[in-house]
Amino acid sequence: MDRVGVTRSEAVMLLEGDVRRVTRQLQNNLPSFQTLDVVRQRVLIHLAVSIGVFGVLGLTRFVTAVESGAWDKAAEEMLVSHWSKQASHRAALLADVMRTGRADALNGMQPEGG
Repeated sequence: MDRVGVTRSEAVMLLEGDVRRVTRQLQNNLPSFQTLDVVRQRVLIHLAVSIGVFGVLGLTRFVTAVESGAWDKAAEEMLVSHWSKQASHRAALLADVMRTGRADALNGMQPEGG
């Protein structure tokens, strides 16, 4: 981080701002977001920081599965997305959390910026 002129604390501050912005955008553009449990909200936030809120909304089968509480289907849709090919380890972890509703895999994981 220092190589690009951003300190660790500045990077954390930027990431926190991204998370707040993405959370607001999810609340405004995906009404079912507010009805989800906190763990699955966190999965959506991780995904949206990575591919953008409108990138998430573009995963229509994923969104439909999330809105209907079809967690296995939502996880499956995450794993067949273009994003999962770019971030396969992260995708596998987040899909598992989406499927189970257990946050264990999220502990210590920071959302990707950009």
